[in-house]
Amino acid sequence: MNLKLFTQDELDQRMKSLAQRERDLLHEVLLTIKEIDFRKIYLDMGFGSLFDYMIRGIGYSEGSAQRRIDAARLISEVPQMMDKIKSGELNLSQISLIQKGSREIQKIQSLKVTAEQKLELAELLCNKNHPDSQKQVAAFFSLPVVQGEQKKTQADESVRIELTLSKEGYAKVKRAQELLSHVMPYQDLTQFLEYLAEKVIKQKTFSSALK
Repeated sequence: MNLKLFTQDELDQRMKSLAQRERDLLHEVLLTIKEIDFRKIYLDMGFGSLFDYMIRGIGYSEGSAQRRIDAARLISEVPQMMDKIKSGELNLSQISLIQKGSREIQKIQSLKVTAEQKLELAELLCNKNHPDSQKQVAAFFSLPVVQGEQKKTQADESVRIELTLSKEGYAKVKRAQELLSHVMPYQDLTQFLEYLAEKVIKQKTFSSALK
C-alpha cells in the first residue's frame, strides 16, 4: 500500500478508521488484563505481580504497563468507564490520574474513593488535555501542593528530577523558552536547562580566564 497515492480526504478517513480500531483493540487488551488480574494467572507463570508480568512477560514499559493496569482495574470497578475509553472521551493517562489520585487520598487521609466519585471525576475529565486533567484531579481530591525537589539516580547514572514551580515561576520559564525558540524549537525542558547550564559554564569559564 502506497500512502503517497492517497488523497487528503482518504488519508483523513483512514486515520479516523485506524484510531477507532486502535480504541477497539485497547478495549480487548483491557478486558484481557482484567481477567488475568482477577484469576491471578501471572502467579502460576512465576511472576510476582501483574505489573511484573506486564513488563517482563509482555514487554510493556513501566509507564505503559501501569496505565493499562490502572484502566483495567477501574473498568472492573466502574464498568461505564469502558464506553468513555472506546469513544475517545477519556485516555489512559487520564485514567491513571484518577487512580493515582484515589491512591494518594487514601494514603493521606485514609479515605476510600467510591466508584461513584470516580465516575463523577471521569465526567469532568472528558475531552480535556493532560494539564487541565491534572489540575481537575488535584482540585477534585483537594490534593496538597507538593513542595521541594526530589532527585533519583537511575541505573544508567542519569538523574530524574521532580520539582515544583509556582504559577509565576513556570510562566517565566515558558517565556524564556519562547525567547530561545530559534535555537530550541521543540521546547524540551531538559534541553533548555542543559542549554542554560552550558551557557553559564562557558561564560564563567571565559570570565575566569580573563582574570
